[in-house]
Amino acid sequence: MNRKYVLTDDCITVDGRQLHRIECARFFSRLHPGAPGGYIEHEGNLSHDGNAWVADDAMVMGDAVVEDDALVVGNACVRGEARISGNALIYGNAIVSDRAIIKDNSKVKDRAQISGYAQVYGKAWISGYAQVDDYAMVYGNAQVSGNARISGDAEVCGGALVTGNAEVSETAEVFGNAFLYGAARIGDKARVNGNAHIGGDALVSRCIDYLNIGNLHRESNVNGNSYSVTAFVTENKTIRVVHAPSLIELPYPPVTIEEFEAEVEKVYGATDFIDQYRAVVSLIKAWKQIALR
Repeated sequence: MNRKYVLTDDCITVDGRQLHRIECARFFSRLHPGAPGGYIEHEGNLSHDGNAWVADDAMVMGDAVVEDDALVVGNACVRGEARISGNALIYGNAIVSDRAIIKDNSKVKDRAQISGYAQVYGKAWISGYAQVDDYAMVYGNAQVSGNARISGDAEVCGGALVTGNAEVSETAEVFGNAFLYGAARIGDKARVNGNAHIGGDALVSRCIDYLNIGNLHRESNVNGNSYSVTAFVTENKTIRVVHAPSLIELPYPPVTIEEFEAEVEKVYGATDFIDQYRAVVSLIKAWKQIALR
């Protein structure tokens, strides 16, 4: 084996385990012999093949493995039986533990924590104080940030964004360009997709708990994107409505049906779009009778 690093006598003890700082032993990637790396417990933690590397004060311990071209840098920690592969990047103060799998071109940063049997792959990004645990999966171009938590057997994929204090749990699925924020909670067998924007204190545990209507008022959006209207049930069994561009942007504040209807009349009352928006209001009112049963 052509070893690409050696274990040095520069050691630290973490949770009773002795970790050694590594030192580059041959030229590869942008590294040169003698360049210091991060800390690992034993050579099983970091593959000698590929361009995988542990840098700065990052730590890899237990039976965790970093392989292929994956990088663990900064103050990140990988432990347990976690596996980091592909071109995955773990940095900041992120922690990956248990039997979590991070692969492909995914990134985990800041103080995010990935644990359990969770999987993050594709081009997914996990940041902030976000948590992904249990058997949850985040993949595609999905992003999870803020204090959001993905747990259970939940899946977040496509171009979905989950942020704020939002939670996705049980067997829920969030995909498409869906945007969850605030303290929204998605659980049970709910499936949120399309261009739905769900925030505030939303509580969606059934597919009927939200209504999304897209492709509205296209000409007025200077970016050429259509608008969507999403109505959803809240924790207090009330209805809130969000009117926003269909592509993910900053959170829009949820309003009551009455507030939305008044805004519609004010903004679109003298335009050619008023009929479609009045139809949307009528549809939301009809859906409300079913959703709140």
